[in-house]
This record gives sequence, structure tokens and C-alpha cells, in this order.
Amino acid sequence: KREIMFLLASQLPDGPDWYEEMKSLGVFPEDNSRYIGGHTVKDLSILTQCDHIILTHGTFSFFAGYLGAWQKDGGIVIQSKILEQISTGLPWTTIGGCLPDARL
Repeated sequence: KREIMFLLASQLPDGPDWYEEMKSLGVFPEDNSRYIGGHTVKDLSILTQCDHIILTHGTFSFFAGYLGAWQKDGGIVIQSKILEQISTGLPWTTIGGCLPDARL
């Protein structure tokens, strides 16, 4: 049995506060989530080790998905419609939108 862990990486100054707020609202599980943002190279390295990844609309998450989960057998990459334009030809799952308050 594999344990699920949710990781959030952000370079925004209010990233840790936003994460704590979302965790208090139940968006992120208390025991199975961690904020890892703040060190670009280290964060990217950690994210590329993930089996699956949900991307935001930035190039940082695009490369985390491209270098990580997409290369793994059975890895799943979920992207927004915005990224669909630059990931043409990649077998990634596209969702229609994102949370109205999604800033990370």
C-alpha cells in the first residue's frame, strides 16, 4: 500500500500563509500535505520525483510535470486549459478551469 502525500511549491511571498489558510479550510489534508516552496532548484527536484502532478499555469510546474510524472510509467499529469497550448502532443489530462482564488 502506498501513502499519498500532497506537496505545494510556490515562490510567492504569501505562499506559506495561503497554504496554511487552505489547510485550515480542509483543502489540503492535515496529515498528508506539506509546503515545500522557497528554494527553486530543490522544489523542482522534489516535484520531479512525484508519481503524479497537478499543474498550475506557469512554466515551473510545466517542467516539473514534463521532467517528472510524465516520464514515469503510469504517471499522470493534470493541466489546466491554459497549458494545453504549450503541451500539444503530450498525453496529459486537461481540466476546464481552476479555483477562482487559485493564485499559486
